[in-house]
Amino acid sequence: MKTYGFKIVTIGEPAVGKTSLIRRFTTGKFSESYLKTIGADFTIKYLDYPDKRVLLQIWDLAGDSRFKWIRRDYYQEANGCLIVYDITRKETYDELDEWVENLRNYCGDIPSILMGNKVDLADQRKVTKEEGEAYSKKINVPFFETSASSGENVEESFKLLSDLLLKQ
Repeated sequence: MKTYGFKIVTIGEPAVGKTSLIRRFTTGKFSESYLKTIGADFTIKYLDYPDKRVLLQIWDLAGDSRFKWIRRDYYQEANGCLIVYDITRKETYDELDEWVENLRNYCGDIPSILMGNKVDLADQRKVTKEEGEAYSKKINVPFFETSASSGENVEESFKLLSDLLLKQ
């Protein structure tokens, strides 16, 4: 069985749930505690297809602006990206242009998924699903609303990104 390897970067403002989404996808678990990512961290996960295996090297890039200078190094050789915002914090959505601009400057037009995270907190929603859909159309990437807490659309998001990477 052939194995394909891809480097994925996960980007977005601090505390949008990047680490929690990665943890949910790779371990199936969720933790209520918040630990700020310092610089970057990475995790590996294998996805098995009927005739192949995919190794995803998932990089969790710190959202804090003081790490902006170091992110460039982690973007290098990225094959795919998860762009994450928090549906309960409008400012995380408003900053997406800067994240996407940096991504495209460093990586070009690589397969990406836009994720509006924390849909389990819908009663605190500040960004509508329609706004997320409109932004995904603007940057021409698929869109999911997700919840690292409940697991909603987490597996589907990563799997679609893996499928897009295999099609390249």
